[in-house]
Amino acid sequence: MTRKNCLLIATIWAVILCQICGLFMLLSYGNSGRTPTAKVASVTNSESIIQRKDSPRKGESVVYTHNIKLSTGSNFTSREVSNDSVPVKLLTSHDQKTSIGSITGEKPTPPMNNSDVIRAVTPSSQDRNGSGQVINPHGYGLLIDEPQACLDAAGAPKEVFLLVFVTSIHAHIEQRQAIRETWGSPREVRGKEIVTLFLFGYNGNANLQRQLEEESRKHHDVLQEDFQDAYRNMTLKTIMGMKWASTHCPQASYVMKTDDDMYISYDNLIKLLTNATTPSTNYTVGYLAIRSAPRRRPNNKWYMPKQLFPDPVYPSYVTGGGYVLSNDVVRKVYEKSLDTRYLPIEDVFVGVCLKLLNIIPIGNKDFNLHHVNYSRKLYKTLINSHGMAPKEMRRIWSDQLKATLR
Repeated sequence: MTRKNCLLIATIWAVILCQICGLFMLLSYGNSGRTPTAKVASVTNSESIIQRKDSPRKGESVVYTHNIKLSTGSNFTSREVSNDSVPVKLLTSHDQKTSIGSITGEKPTPPMNNSDVIRAVTPSSQDRNGSGQVINPHGYGLLIDEPQACLDAAGAPKEVFLLVFVTSIHAHIEQRQAIRETWGSPREVRGKEIVTLFLFGYNGNANLQRQLEEESRKHHDVLQEDFQDAYRNMTLKTIMGMKWASTHCPQASYVMKTDDDMYISYDNLIKLLTNATTPSTNYTVGYLAIRSAPRRRPNNKWYMPKQLFPDPVYPSYVTGGGYVLSNDVVRKVYEKSLDTRYLPIEDVFVGVCLKLLNIIPIGNKDFNLHHVNYSRKLYKTLINSHGMAPKEMRRIWSDQLKATLR
């Protein structure tokens, strides 16, 4: 055998041995239980996760001390989001392949490219309800918590009748203060205890975050989780509230969801809920939307792609400006949300969950979809009105107090 042939054979064996060693190392790494860290995905992909990398432990109340920067070219459409500095959760190779399942979780569909729909992929242990496959886990952590909100001074559960969640964004400081000074100020109405809390995601603005933390220290009425605060993540805020109610205030008889541009009459609402004909279970009430059609144009505020919801009409649902659920429905909707495909329109998503639970929402004429100009006559039975500026809230509240004193 010539020297040239020997060198050729030696080279071939060296290549084969390198490939065998590489395969052995790959198999060893895969069996170690570790997941290689992937690059930060572009946020224009709906499967990107914008979330704290180091979510707080259960029961821990923390705030951000630093941010992880996204690569340039981020495309969030939230009016409040800074593209420069937002928390990021890195994706694993498994996360990138996760698809959005059907509404019942039976027929997965390809992931949609919607920059505002930001989902979690790693459920915590409490997010497994045992009734179906978890396809829409709510694995976010609390950045600001109010664990004492439904407890008395001794740490025992208070007899909360109505728990109210008001969705807000960081910049709406005046709206929140107006609510605290007006319709959201009562702690007891007609002998029934009320707890009012504001819900937030994380928006990446350090100054606004510090202001929010100060609000929390002063008023003790702020809940915040580490998902990106964007309009099409409103569903996450609502599910966040239902999860918190189920774990921190399960004794509340009813839970209301509303927004920070609404005026709510707690007096009229308590009248309704304490009426002898009002159910205490399987109860959902609000302004009822019937046979509402999905908006299919991408530039529409309430855009709903066929990939997410193919049906021509939504199931009946109560509109998000203000609706009330009985205690048991809050828990059921939260649990059902875990095995129901995420929809970026929160009241529609709740309506789908109710449909799957065979719970029929009820319409009530005193809940309103639009703005109602103030008069004592119109507001005598009104429960909510939309599109309220802080000045108008104060004016109505002042006149309502005068009417009560007469």
